[in-house]
Amino acid sequence: MKDEVKGQLESLFAQDKQKTNMADQEKVEQVAQAEKNDAEFLRIRDVVIVPAMREMADFIAAQGWGSDISIEEGQTDSRGHKSPAKIALTFFRGSIPAYYSGHEYPYVWAVHSRGSAGVWFPTSTISPGRGGSSSSGTGAHLADVTVEMVQRHIVAVLSRVLKGLP
Repeated sequence: MKDEVKGQLESLFAQDKQKTNMADQEKVEQVAQAEKNDAEFLRIRDVVIVPAMREMADFIAAQGWGSDISIEEGQTDSRGHKSPAKIALTFFRGSIPAYYSGHEYPYVWAVHSRGSAGVWFPTSTISPGRGGSSSSGTGAHLADVTVEMVQRHIVAVLSRVLKGLP
């Protein structure tokens, strides 16, 4: 093999190795950022979202309404499909039914897709025998989530439910 050809090949392989190393480094940084985002969501869930929901649940209980706060951790099934972490505040006129499916009653969820830098707030005004509507909600960057934001979503749902709007 001529030195010129050998030099070209060495240069091509060096460039390829550099690209591969950069891609590997980017992947490591993305995984680290995703883990940081997940940890930040857990912190915000515990410090902001759950306390905001508990405060609202206590207030509506004094008005004769029931509610349920449920927390689902994000999981990965056996096929590698990831389910998002979710906190749900579900509302009931009167007391909490013995058996219920959360999607059959009005709710506000806070949903975090694993690794993302945001949280979504899906809502529903659907009630048994009444109908209603649901929305995939609005999103917010994790750093922007506040108690007031969470409670505004809750008030918006309760307002529609109490006014009989879909």
